[in-house]
Amino acid sequence: MKFVKNKIKPLDMVVFFRQFSTLISSNIPIIQSLELLRQTQHHVVLKSILLDLKYHVERGKRLSHSLSKFSKYFDEMTCFLLAIGEKSGTFDIMLQHIANHKEKSYRFNHKIKQALFYPAIISIIAILVCLIMLVFIVPRFNLFFQEANVALPTFTLAIIRFSEMLQRYGYLCLIPFLIFIFFVKEKLHSHKLQIILHRIPIIGRILKIARMINFTRYLSITLKAGLTISESIPLIAKASGNFSFEKDLMTVKQHIEIGHKIHHAMRKNPNFPLLMVEMIKIGEESGTLDYMLEKISILYENELDQLTSYLSDLLEPLIMVVLGILIGGLVIAMYLPIFKLGSAL
Repeated sequence: MKFVKNKIKPLDMVVFFRQFSTLISSNIPIIQSLELLRQTQHHVVLKSILLDLKYHVERGKRLSHSLSKFSKYFDEMTCFLLAIGEKSGTFDIMLQHIANHKEKSYRFNHKIKQALFYPAIISIIAILVCLIMLVFIVPRFNLFFQEANVALPTFTLAIIRFSEMLQRYGYLCLIPFLIFIFFVKEKLHSHKLQIILHRIPIIGRILKIARMINFTRYLSITLKAGLTISESIPLIAKASGNFSFEKDLMTVKQHIEIGHKIHHAMRKNPNFPLLMVEMIKIGEESGTLDYMLEKISILYENELDQLTSYLSDLLEPLIMVVLGILIGGLVIAMYLPIFKLGSAL
């Protein structure tokens, strides 16, 4: 079945899982729930997927198996949790866990975007203003200086030469810029780029906290579903999308398989925060590990809120300073010769 090339937004998936969870919790059969969701769905691709899911479920296929065909939209962990729910008779509970996880993940991503939105807009405006000045304003000043036969300072000459180069070869600058954007997009999940991002002070901390939130949240869900830690960790490792973290988790799994408790295995690796390890230890010893993992995720979510707020507060004045230097520098470069001409007269 061919679908229209149309991306499903994370918010669409959040709404879908929340509505689906509500319908199933209300004891509405899966087939009828899928049909109700399809009738109220406005997204073309998601509507087509729901029709396909309903078709296969009516013919005896498990929903989790049918969802796995759409791996572009439904990750392996989601399909696996639904499969567990189908086999154990806890489909409604698993669906609620997935809906809660999707909502929390969406809120996290939304906070990051909000923190970066204002600085991104200011940066774009600054670049546009500078380009307009270099392409349209600076040439007019240059013409005036030539007619007035004014000796130009080095700084002004450099700006004028850069403006001339931009007018002649500006379109060629787009090619390396587009290549750079494409390269970053393609290598976004590569191991080397992840290492670079994690070395950036605040960004690295945010990414590390996000990993810990996903790890504790997923581990809590899988434990509630009846899986052992050894069974859960490979699934969580694969879902993390981070090569280094995946390797760390698989090392933890190896230690667990030879008889160590999870907190002992995690303590051997400095990439796992000590606070999290100690809280997991308390959860293991008290028999409330799934509950303690939820508490850890909430703790890190609160820290994440503070970090994103701090990042936003830090970037705003920084961007304004850069904006002032760029535009102020161009203005000063153009008016320096005029000041000299005025003093000579």
